[in-house]
Amino acid sequence: MGKLQDFKNELDWYLDNWDWILNGTYGYEHYQNYKRQYEEAKTLTQGRKQQALRRIVINSFTTLVSIELGCSYGHAQKIIVKALGLPRLEKINKERIPQLAEIYAD
Repeated sequence: MGKLQDFKNELDWYLDNWDWILNGTYGYEHYQNYKRQYEEAKTLTQGRKQQALRRIVINSFTTLVSIELGCSYGHAQKIIVKALGLPRLEKINKERIPQLAEIYAD
């Protein structure tokens, strides 16, 4: 079975646990990196802030997929887009942005 099929088979797991890369489950270095990016994003103007938060969501989800599937970040991006399609992926990204505040609440 290929990595695309593996991802599709476990899609619900990825969507349910995407925040593990953000909260430190996959290592404190990931937590520190994304927390720093989140704190920096909060200082930006609204439009730029939303772009920065969207990047955090996309990057964290892609990093999780690449780790779990044992593939490069670029290959993980291709798998995600092919499996979900851009409209659904954008909807998922928008749903995840508010969750960043919950994860990094002080």
